[in-house]
Amino acid sequence: MTVDARIIQAVRAGNAEAFELVVREFQPRLYRFIYGMVGDAEVARDLTQDTFLSAYRALPETSEDLNLTGWLFQIARNHARGHWRRGKLFAWLPFGRRDGDDERDGVPLPEDRHPLGGPEELVVEREALGTALKGLQRADRECLLLSVDGFSYAEICTITNLTLPAVKGRIFRARQELRAILEGKDTDHER
Repeated sequence: MTVDARIIQAVRAGNAEAFELVVREFQPRLYRFIYGMVGDAEVARDLTQDTFLSAYRALPETSEDLNLTGWLFQIARNHARGHWRRGKLFAWLPFGRRDGDDERDGVPLPEDRHPLGGPEELVVEREALGTALKGLQRADRECLLLSVDGFSYAEICTITNLTLPAVKGRIFRARQELRAILEGKDTDHER
């Protein structure tokens, strides 16, 4: 069931079952986003739970025209940044993929998807991508991750509080630097 204004209104009225629908709808995407930001499954689970707890507490005070998706991702982003500020280990792992996972978002990979020839090479490719992504600036990485998760530039602006040119620039720069890192070229600015 898709979360709509009726369900949000029920949550505002204190209906915990309606909030469970919100959790079921958004938990996989929020977890994947946070996991990509912190690189630790246990921490990502905790931060996802914290995100929903914060949302549950704040939802009754939100406006009627709330963009729930963007708002939830802003909360998740804030929790991930709080994690970084507390000096926790930051690591990046490739976009939402977990060990032994042959599917992404329920869509099977094509049989010929093994880019380097086999499962072992696919693991090597994932590790190389994870290492390359660590080389990106945090804000660039964040915008790229949101873009990969299907958010429009306008939605990324709302979530990150950046202007449209800044978002476009960060995504462009992240792609260019990622390509350069994966191709073995040195990039010349600090992370």
